Amino acid sequence: MLTGIWSSDAPKNITAEAHVVQISVNAWGRAVAALTLATATASTHARPPVVFGQTWEPNTALSDEFDGSELNQQKWRNRHAWFMGKAPGLFKPDNVVVTNGNLELRTTPLDERFRSRWMASPSISSLRPIAGLGYYEARIKAAPSSLDSAFFLQIKSGQEIDISENYGLSVNHPDMQYQARSNTHWQNKRHTHLIGTIISPNTNWHVYGAWYKSPKEVQIYVDGRYVGSHNLQGDFTKSMYMIFDVEPSKEQGIPDVAALLANPRAYVMQVDWVRSWVLAKKR
Repeated sequence: MLTGIWSSDAPKNITAEAHVVQISVNAWGRAVAALTLATATASTHARPPVVFGQTWEPNTALSDEFDGSELNQQKWRNRHAWFMGKAPGLFKPDNVVVTNGNLELRTTPLDERFRSRWMASPSISSLRPIAGLGYYEARIKAAPSSLDSAFFLQIKSGQEIDISENYGLSVNHPDMQYQARSNTHWQNKRHTHLIGTIISPNTNWHVYGAWYKSPKEVQIYVDGRYVGSHNLQGDFTKSMYMIFDVEPSKEQGIPDVAALLANPRAYVMQVDWVRSWVLAKKR
């Protein structure tokens, strides 16, 4: 068995000091070796919270190391499950790239304008809405610009958990690059928000995680540290799609075509990996 020590800054219902997560090498395969080296820091390795009397089992359908040369189409579609993108952006499959061990979500000018849309935006979503109760975590480097780099769970009926929705460098609110932002939404009527402070900006690598604990509670973590909990305001009982995307934000400042062309890497969100678990039933 491999082990990973969990942070002592966890809330009271999660173990602190001297307890470890144990994950079967056979169950996780090669990814476990990268996951739980004892000498690694919280910013590079995922660790689900320890739950007394239960163990975590990998949810491989919603996990990916992005080590190949293209998106795994057995798990993902290279677009949003139903949304065309926030104007002036338009989701385009060609803006999703897997390279050098990372998923890259690139924003570029559209080759041809589509009505009021002139920006090609990236998104991927799981093939099916299968993200239910469990622990979800991804190592992400936000686009170093005013674009919204997001990792979330969602279904069309209006149930949404934004595990992270961050801005690498907001034009209008520069302090946001040091904020780990998380939200929940219910049918666009009820909302909850969490903002955590991080030492290094979102344009550095960080691990953003969520324990979707019950239909009433989601706990948020950044780099293995507990940030806070959402008291869900709605009937969060349905499984959701897992989605990564990058979208423009009028509030933060929308780059023009000249800016997109002048510095293309400023408009790329990177994802090193995403890993998911479900709690095994109590014996």
